[in-house]
Amino acid sequence: MRAFLALSLPNFVTETLSALASKLPVGRLVPPDNMHLTLTFLGEVSDTTLEAAHEAMETVHAPPFELQLHGFGTLGGHVPKI
Repeated sequence: MRAFLALSLPNFVTETLSALASKLPVGRLVPPDNMHLTLTFLGEVSDTTLEAAHEAMETVHAPPFELQLHGFGTLGGHVPKI
């Protein structure tokens, strides 16, 4: 399974991003419930490894922090797809 480590985003952020994305001429719309901030891509991992990573992440506790988003871009060269 291809896996990644990500943080959920507040609803007002996903709603704003969704509204902006709907105006872009490239890519496909992602439902706001699927939006997240990817911290790292884990790649192909086994179910055992994924479960171990999930259990390890449940032990991580961090204080809330402020995140500011400034702009966005596209990927895919001259014919962007994302």
